[in-house]
Amino acid sequence: MTPQRRHEPIAQQGVSLQAPFEETDISVPGHEAVTGIVDFASGATTGRHLHGGEMVGYMVSGSVVLEQDGVAPRVLNVGDTFMIPANVTHTHTNRGQSAARMFVTYIIDKSKAVTTPVR
Repeated sequence: MTPQRRHEPIAQQGVSLQAPFEETDISVPGHEAVTGIVDFASGATTGRHLHGGEMVGYMVSGSVVLEQDGVAPRVLNVGDTFMIPANVTHTHTNRGQSAARMFVTYIIDKSKAVTTPVR
């Protein structure tokens, strides 16, 4: 596993990040919230990856399938929220015919990468 740069969430073909992601200090010493928008074209997937802290998300439009190790796949539709624990390998895939958008927040230790691809 090779970590991405400090605040570079994963981007794959058909998955675009609405940059810049915003970084905000929080009340937990040494931690921050990193927030942003992720867009998925029809058929796009993030590939297997993990985050150095919790990921909390909200589906703004469309739908994606969330597959994470040890948990049954879950379809996320407009208005759904989700949480992925730190260091849990997962993927998001848009299997629909239209684009999808999610708002995400990562609660991250400042010394860790936001995203690390998993092969």
